[in-house]
Amino acid sequence: MDGSWSIGKRRFKIQKDFLAEVAQVINVGMAGPMMGIIQYGDEPVTEISLRTYSTSRDVKSAIDKIVQKGGLSNVGE
Repeated sequence: MDGSWSIGKRRFKIQKDFLAEVAQVINVGMAGPMMGIIQYGDEPVTEISLRTYSTSRDVKSAIDKIVQKGGLSNVGE
């Protein structure tokens, strides 16, 4: 997800809401699909590793806690 300052707080929240909805729709679970999230800006940061959470509810809770890191949109690094 884009955590750079160029997207602003509103669009950052839109990304978080979208990812939380995806987690619900795909029904994250140990026997089913897993979900990971990397936030990029000045430096990429792994926010959620693939095997960290075993339910959609846990993933949604973790997404809610993600804070925008800021920086430039350095997607290629």
